[in-house]
Amino acid sequence: MSRFYHLYISPKKSVDFVEVARFIASSTEYIQYDVHNLVLYTMFDAKEWYTRLEKYVEPGGKMFICELNISDYWGYMNNGLWKMLKKERDSQTKNISTTC
Repeated sequence: MSRFYHLYISPKKSVDFVEVARFIASSTEYIQYDVHNLVLYTMFDAKEWYTRLEKYVEPGGKMFICELNISDYWGYMNNGLWKMLKKERDSQTKNISTTC
Protein backbone atom coordinates (compact mmCIF):
# COMPACT_ATOMS: atom_id res chain seq x y z
CA MET A 1 0.00 0.00 0.00
CA SER A 2 1.31 3.45 -0.90
CA ARG A 3 1.71 6.20 1.69
CA PHE A 4 2.71 9.84 1.80
CA TYR A 5 6.22 10.87 2.84
CA HIS A 6 7.84 14.24 3.39
CA LEU A 7 11.35 14.51 1.96
CA TYR A 8 13.90 17.25 2.55
CA ILE A 9 16.93 16.76 0.34
CA SER A 10 19.89 19.01 -0.31
CA PRO A 11 22.25 17.07 -2.58
CA LYS A 12 26.01 17.04 -2.26
CA LYS A 13 27.80 19.76 -4.24
CA SER A 14 28.60 17.53 -7.22
CA VAL A 15 24.91 16.67 -7.82
CA ASP A 16 22.32 18.88 -9.49
CA PHE A 17 18.84 18.75 -7.94
CA VAL A 18 17.36 18.08 -11.40
CA GLU A 19 19.20 14.75 -11.42
CA VAL A 20 17.64 13.84 -8.06
CA ALA A 21 14.17 14.89 -9.24
CA ARG A 22 14.49 12.74 -12.37
CA PHE A 23 15.43 9.73 -10.27
CA ILE A 24 12.50 10.25 -7.90
CA ALA A 25 10.08 10.78 -10.80
CA SER A 26 11.13 7.46 -12.32
CA SER A 27 10.06 5.67 -9.12
CA THR A 28 7.02 7.43 -7.70
CA GLU A 29 4.52 10.25 -7.81
CA TYR A 30 5.79 13.40 -6.10
CA ILE A 31 5.43 17.14 -5.90
CA GLN A 32 8.17 19.60 -5.07
CA TYR A 33 6.68 22.41 -3.01
CA ASP A 34 9.83 24.32 -2.10
CA VAL A 35 13.50 24.35 -3.07
CA HIS A 36 14.48 21.22 -1.11
CA ASN A 37 11.08 19.88 0.01
CA LEU A 38 8.93 17.25 -1.64
CA VAL A 39 5.90 15.15 -0.86
CA LEU A 40 6.09 11.60 -2.21
CA TYR A 41 3.27 9.11 -2.65
CA THR A 42 5.00 5.75 -2.70
CA MET A 43 4.93 2.13 -1.70
CA PHE A 44 8.55 2.34 -0.46
CA ASP A 45 9.23 3.17 3.19
CA ALA A 46 11.58 5.85 4.54
CA LYS A 47 14.50 3.43 4.92
CA GLU A 48 14.18 2.31 1.29
CA TRP A 49 14.13 5.93 0.10
CA TYR A 50 17.17 6.70 2.25
CA THR A 51 19.01 3.80 0.62
CA ARG A 52 17.95 4.91 -2.88
CA LEU A 53 18.88 8.57 -2.38
CA GLU A 54 22.02 8.25 -0.26
CA LYS A 55 24.28 8.37 -3.34
CA TYR A 56 23.00 11.88 -4.14
CA VAL A 57 23.59 13.18 -0.61
CA GLU A 58 26.73 11.64 0.89
CA PRO A 59 29.15 13.15 1.59
CA GLY A 60 28.21 16.71 2.45
CA GLY A 61 24.52 16.91 1.63
CA LYS A 62 21.45 16.70 3.85
CA MET A 63 18.36 14.51 3.81
CA PHE A 64 15.37 13.89 6.06
CA ILE A 65 12.41 11.67 5.23
CA CYS A 66 9.40 10.73 7.32
CA GLU A 67 5.91 9.38 6.81
CA LEU A 68 3.40 12.18 6.40
CA ASN A 69 0.06 11.91 8.18
CA ILE A 70 -2.45 13.74 6.01
CA SER A 71 -5.50 13.22 8.21
CA ASP A 72 -5.26 16.71 9.76
CA TYR A 73 -3.65 19.62 7.93
CA TRP A 74 -4.20 23.25 6.96
CA GLY A 75 -2.14 25.84 5.20
CA TYR A 76 -1.31 27.84 2.13
CA MET A 77 0.51 25.85 -0.54
CA ASN A 78 0.51 25.63 -4.31
CA ASN A 79 -2.55 24.01 -5.89
CA GLY A 80 -0.52 21.05 -7.11
CA LEU A 81 0.00 19.83 -3.56
CA TRP A 82 -3.70 20.10 -2.67
CA LYS A 83 -4.64 18.27 -5.88
CA MET A 84 -2.17 15.47 -5.15
CA LEU A 85 -3.48 15.02 -1.61
CA LYS A 86 -7.09 15.17 -2.76
CA LYS A 87 -6.60 12.69 -5.60
CA GLU A 88 -5.08 10.08 -3.34
CA ARG A 89 -7.53 10.73 -0.53
CA ASP A 90 -10.51 10.50 -2.89
CA SER A 91 -9.42 6.99 -3.70
CA GLN A 92 -9.73 6.30 0.03
CA THR A 93 -13.24 7.89 0.12
CA LYS A 94 -12.13 11.04 1.97
CA ASN A 95 -12.21 14.65 0.74
CA ILE A 96 -10.40 17.90 1.42
CA SER A 97 -11.02 21.47 0.35
CA THR A 98 -8.69 22.83 -2.33
CA THR A 99 -9.58 26.44 -1.57
CA CYS A 100 -6.81 27.01 0.99
